Amino acid sequence: MVGNRASRWLHHGGTKLALEFSPDGIYLIGASSGSVHGEGVKGGPLCIIHTPGEAILWNTTDWTVQARFQDDYLHHVAWHPAKHILATSSRTQITLWDVAAGITLRRFLALEKTAAPGEYTGLAFAPDGQTLAVCSEYGFSDADVLVLDSETGGVVGKLDKLKDGRSVYRVKFLPDGKHVVGISCSYEFHFDRAYTWDAVHYTHLTTFDFNEDGYGSSVWLLESSPDGQILVTVEAETLEDQSDDVSAFEVRLWDSIFGRELAKCTMAGKCFCFGISPDASLLATMSADVKSDFSVVANQAPDYILTLTDLPSGQIRASLKSPHQEANLLYYRPESLRFSPDGRWLAVSHHKHVEVWDVRQILEM
Repeated sequence: MVGNRASRWLHHGGTKLALEFSPDGIYLIGASSGSVHGEGVKGGPLCIIHTPGEAILWNTTDWTVQARFQDDYLHHVAWHPAKHILATSSRTQITLWDVAAGITLRRFLALEKTAAPGEYTGLAFAPDGQTLAVCSEYGFSDADVLVLDSETGGVVGKLDKLKDGRSVYRVKFLPDGKHVVGISCSYEFHFDRAYTWDAVHYTHLTTFDFNEDGYGSSVWLLESSPDGQILVTVEAETLEDQSDDVSAFEVRLWDSIFGRELAKCTMAGKCFCFGISPDASLLATMSADVKSDFSVVANQAPDYILTLTDLPSGQIRASLKSPHQEANLLYYRPESLRFSPDGRWLAVSHHKHVEVWDVRQILEM
C-alpha cells in the first residue's frame, strides 16, 4: 500500500483500462486497448510498433495476478453472471475466455457495420447468461444494439432506437432480463442520452435526453448503476468551457425506466469518474479542484479526491486524497471506477495503474 492504509496500487502497464469485478467478487479484470506508435532513428525509416491489448486478472483475496490474456485492442469486458467466463471486445471480434483454465473458448467474427468500420464499444450478458448485447462505434447496418446467442454468436434480436445520428456506447441488461439500457454520447463525446428497450420483443421504449426536456442544460457524464436500474448524470454548475472551467458539479440519480429524479447533490471541483455501490447506498466520485488536469507543473500533479456520499441524503461519508504523488504517478488521471459486488472494494483505473480502496476502512476512519 502507498500512503494511505485504505488504498493500494496494482500495476498494469496499459492505458485506458476497462475494469470489472467478477459477479462473485473473486476476481478483478483490467483490460487495456494496446497502442500503435512510431519508433526510429534520425534519418532512418520509421517503424510502426503495435502493442497488443492485455487483460490482467487479479485475485481479490491477496491481489496477486491470477492470469493474463492478450488480444488486439481490448476495449470492453463483461463477466458471465454465473460462471468464470469473460467476454472481451476488440475492433474486429468478441472473444469468450475460460478464466479458470486460462484458455479461449470461442470467438465471434466481426459483424456487419455501417459506413466506416468501428470498434465494439460495449457488451453485456443477460442475467441468465444465454445472450450477449453488443454495441458498436458506428452502429450496425439495421440496428443500434445486437443481441447474440452467447454459445454460437448468432443474432437473436436487434434493438433499434429513433434515428438521432448517435451510436450507443454503453449497454446493460436490467436484473429482470426483460429490459436493456443503452447510453450514447454527443459528437463532443459527452455522455448525455439514454435509451431503454424491451428485451423480450426487441422494441424501443423510451429515450431520455438529459440536455433537453427539462432535465438539465450541461450534462457531460452519464452512467448507470451496477444493475442498470438507476441512471446517474453529472452536470457542470459553472460551464464556460467544459474541459477547463468547471468549478462545481451536480450529480443526479434517475429511474432508468420512467426518468423520474430520485436524488441529487452538488460537489466542488471537476468530476472525472464515478460509480454507485451495489446496494445503491453510496455514490463514489473522483474529482479535482483544478482548471485542467493534463499539465504537470514543477513535477506536481493535481490532487484527486475520492468522496463517498450517502444516498439519497447527499451527506458526505468520507473524503480522501489519493496518494498518487507518494507513488510518483505524476500523470495520474482517473478514468473509470467500479465497486466490487459486495461493496467492500472500490477500484479506480488510470494511466498504467489501478488504485484499489478498502471501502470498509474508509468509512471507519
